[in-house]
Amino acid sequence: MNTKAILALIIGNTLLGINFTLYSSLLSKYIEFNLLFAMIVLSNAIFYLPSLVRKHKYKFTLKEVILLVVMSVLIVYGKEFFLLWGVERTNSLDASTLATITPVITLVLSSLYRHEKMGRYKIIGIMLILGGSTVLMVENFSRDQGGVLLSGNIFIFISLFSSAAHTVYIKKALERHHFNVVMAWVYLIGILITAPYYASVIDWSPLANLPLDGVMQLLVVLVFGTALPSYLIYYAVERLTSTHTALFSYFQPLSALILGIALGLRLFYFDNIIGLVLISMGVYIVVYRYRKENRSLM
Repeated sequence: MNTKAILALIIGNTLLGINFTLYSSLLSKYIEFNLLFAMIVLSNAIFYLPSLVRKHKYKFTLKEVILLVVMSVLIVYGKEFFLLWGVERTNSLDASTLATITPVITLVLSSLYRHEKMGRYKIIGIMLILGGSTVLMVENFSRDQGGVLLSGNIFIFISLFSSAAHTVYIKKALERHHFNVVMAWVYLIGILITAPYYASVIDWSPLANLPLDGVMQLLVVLVFGTALPSYLIYYAVERLTSTHTALFSYFQPLSALILGIALGLRLFYFDNIIGLVLISMGVYIVVYRYRKENRSLM
């Protein structure tokens, strides 16, 4: 058992769960969506850019350059943008519960990419996941802001799909280059393609008027909640099976719930329990079947 990888999964998923709650708090109390989005992209870039001064040489082919541009759009706008957009419209527990689906989306996309058969057990698992997701989304109509909450959960799902697609399709570049170098270029390109957005839309002045609580929450997000969780999870995925990755992802809703209660951000609704149970069962079935059929899962 790789203790360091297990610890990386626990810490990474715990930080991701905390992120969902802090995103909700920051967006509802302190700063606007556009500003937080810009700071998250910049923080990720700052985290990875030192990797570009590594001593070993690296050279990208034209296909890899095109792939990096596509992956940059996918990760910056597909993952980061829709994630924040979703968190702004839903609650942190729904968002973190849906996030546990990511390993399964990754496995399914990888299976389709390799033209593998799905099998009835995987289909049953996926149906359970879709059922749990539907419970979280449809039940929101019974609340005052049903339409807003539903759109938020849909945006979260788009973000998760983008993140999983990035994980699957970036693998070709990772086979030839170090992960840190690839991600440095992904976020460097991300800065370039979002610079016009920064210049024309974002007002940076609210940062000067943040109260101490807002400053502390923002620092936690930018220092511990941006690239660090994904780095830890990628570190673990390279050393453990997808079963571990899926099971430890349940630290996300746990940490989101605990912090959410501490900050007084939300109530725990019955549909959250039903959705989490169905999604948990579906994730277990899908990942277990994949592990039985292929011991060398990504």
